[in-house]
Amino acid sequence: MSPAGPESPRGLLEKEDTQRHWWMMTGDDDGRIRLSDVLEPVLNAAEQDDEELDRAVGLVAEALAALGALLVGPTGDPVPGASDEMAVLGALNTYGQILVRGGRLEEALMVTELMDRIRALGAEDGPVPEGGTE
Repeated sequence: MSPAGPESPRGLLEKEDTQRHWWMMTGDDDGRIRLSDVLEPVLNAAEQDDEELDRAVGLVAEALAALGALLVGPTGDPVPGASDEMAVLGALNTYGQILVRGGRLEEALMVTELMDRIRALGAEDGPVPEGGTE
């Protein structure tokens, strides 16, 4: 594996200001998990082959489920029957929005490109609806 530069999706993890300000609750008041930490396997696999990215999507989906994270629609209601891909796309969408709010547009674009790649992988198994969180 080649080292990641600051311009790579993996390099996003090294940017302390994003990690410092945005948290995802685990459900217990004392334990907090950074969204970027949950997404780390997918961000690290962005430059890998499709098989490795697909494996990373599964790992992140399992982590989201273990944390009790829900994929919600625009009204705030849980999305019934959300697939692993939809859950990961929703978390990446949220992360991309955080980057945009922080003025990190190039990095947000890289996250969007990663989301497109995950959608394309899911399309091989059938259509994956675009999912996200508001």
